[in-house]
Amino acid sequence: MKRERRAGAAKAAALVLFVLLALGLESCDGGEAGGKTGSGTPAGAVIRVAVIADPPRGVGRGGGGRDRLLARELAEELGAGLEIVEAGGYREVERLLVEGRADVAARPFMVTEAREERIDFSTPLAHVDELIVTRKEAAGGIDSPEALRGREACLAGSSPHAATLAAVEGLKVRVVYGGNTEETLLDMVSTGECFSTVVRSDLWDELAPLYGELAAALRLAASRPLSLALRPGDEELRQSINRFIIARALTDDRKKTYTDDLPGLKRRRLLRMLTRNNALSYYIYRGEEFGFDYELVRKFAEENSMHLEVVVAPARDELLRWLNEGRGDIVAAALTITDERRERAAFTIPYNRTEEVLVVREDYELHSPAELAGKTVHVRRSSAYYSTLKELSRTVGLHIETVPEEMETEDILAAVEDGTFDITVCDSDILGIERTYGRRLRAALSLRPVEHGWAVRRDNPKLLAALNRFIKKNHRGLFYNMTRRRYMEDSKQIAEARGGMRTDKQGVISPYDDLFRKHAARLDLDWRLLAALAYQESKFNPRARSWAGAVGIMQLQPRTARELGVRDMRDPEQNIKAGAEYLRGLIDRFDPSLELQERIRFALASYNVGINHVRDARRLARRLGLSPDKWFDNVERAMRLLSRRKYYRTVRYGYCRGFETVKYVREIQKRYNTYTELVKG
Repeated sequence: MKRERRAGAAKAAALVLFVLLALGLESCDGGEAGGKTGSGTPAGAVIRVAVIADPPRGVGRGGGGRDRLLARELAEELGAGLEIVEAGGYREVERLLVEGRADVAARPFMVTEAREERIDFSTPLAHVDELIVTRKEAAGGIDSPEALRGREACLAGSSPHAATLAAVEGLKVRVVYGGNTEETLLDMVSTGECFSTVVRSDLWDELAPLYGELAAALRLAASRPLSLALRPGDEELRQSINRFIIARALTDDRKKTYTDDLPGLKRRRLLRMLTRNNALSYYIYRGEEFGFDYELVRKFAEENSMHLEVVVAPARDELLRWLNEGRGDIVAAALTITDERRERAAFTIPYNRTEEVLVVREDYELHSPAELAGKTVHVRRSSAYYSTLKELSRTVGLHIETVPEEMETEDILAAVEDGTFDITVCDSDILGIERTYGRRLRAALSLRPVEHGWAVRRDNPKLLAALNRFIKKNHRGLFYNMTRRRYMEDSKQIAEARGGMRTDKQGVISPYDDLFRKHAARLDLDWRLLAALAYQESKFNPRARSWAGAVGIMQLQPRTARELGVRDMRDPEQNIKAGAEYLRGLIDRFDPSLELQERIRFALASYNVGINHVRDARRLARRLGLSPDKWFDNVERAMRLLSRRKYYRTVRYGYCRGFETVKYVREIQKRYNTYTELVKG
């Protein structure tokens, strides 16, 4: 019986290939090859990713393309070049890894004892069961392994299920060689060529609707890990790939796009701000978020009962495109309101007014428009400055040279100061910030007054109206004036914004990054997750002490610290080591069949409120018809209710301040999202 597969619909892709859904990856070809792969793929090295070529039919259809997407995303995360190594199947992939001709397999492997003797594995992507599938009329009689005595099961020649079947006494195993897939074997069962076969539960969930005459009769083995297979003996590479897996699991929700107006955003309780990293709009310093636009939009979000999440676009010219694609809800990036931009988005009333100025070094001779003749001015093509210069070039014979869209105005100004460029254009506010920081620059000419606005989608009138009301209410008020002065005039704030601890410039989150890396690595955690947790607990203060007696960077309770062998709770290394171990222990206490990101979120909630209250919330979620296996919008809703008498009286461990835990997990998730955007693993 032949069946067509639905393209790209396998639940396996949703469960364990979530990392393949990278945004903006349009080509499936490998990047440049060459170079030499080293331990942990250092800068300039190449990571060799084994991919399985698409079979002519079967559940793997399209898998080769997905494998290549994963390979590209992995190489990007590791900062390495990419070499694609094609293989005909799992057995060949394994041989490539053993022989050192590939570093990692893009398609997940089911981990078995036999495979673990030959190759290494990443942290599990998911856990699956091994199911005996047979025809429905026979399934009722297969209620135990003993019922398989004298029966036949077919499996592929390279199947990882061989050991499981070999353990079933009296079962006859027929090995089918050649280009077979799960569907090939299921077709044989369907037509009566074979009594049964073994299928992974994640694949059967997807394939079952296509095989109405078959049924899963028996679970032979439970909770088998699915992992990425690795070249043996490279611990640093394994740690890097584990960080990659955790990051993709926890940040996968950020790939979802939607274009809701204000009522929908309020239901989601989330506002996504699209921006760029710079000293004016948004930046992170010592793990904390700052910025003029950021603080204004955060206040708007709070007044409308929404959390604010920042999405940093890769370049200036992507901001409005990402907005219209639904990757964010508002662009807040000191955008000048122009007619050209109004064709692509709706702009608020102005929230800031400034002027465009021509900028040169302090000792550069330029005092009149006429002196621009024959000179070159450097700006981004997408900037409002470009349009201003085009207009000016009609009367003055200047030359406009465009710079990469990834360059922020502060970077262009730095290039003017060091002599790379001679002239540029910027807003006087930005020039003032740079001069306060100490840059030896001056405004040679004033060009025109401009207005900054926030951009929203043209079909979001309610959000636009609410933002306009907010601006009218706050513009030139106390909060607005203090915030503007802080970012445009306060020399200390400006020095921090331009200093060595700015995350997007230096790749530094905190003074303790090396300790987070060290102790996360040995526990298969992402150090950026530990950093996000530590910031939420103590803002990286090793002497912090809570009202409840928790101490140090990771805010450990004295009893917990003693159990984990901490002698000095204020010693950063001891505290971080113990906090990492405590978090790892909490993750491992949740059923491994849960999705990785949910286990981590339940563990974070447990770190805050205790694992027993989280268990109460999961049980309550089930009673309320919510999923007990998902945190956001499910268990978190039940957790909020545990501060109400009506609900906490019905659970084992009683009252807790669940609303604080909900905020706690959301803040850590938001901060982790930001850290992973700005700092590679």
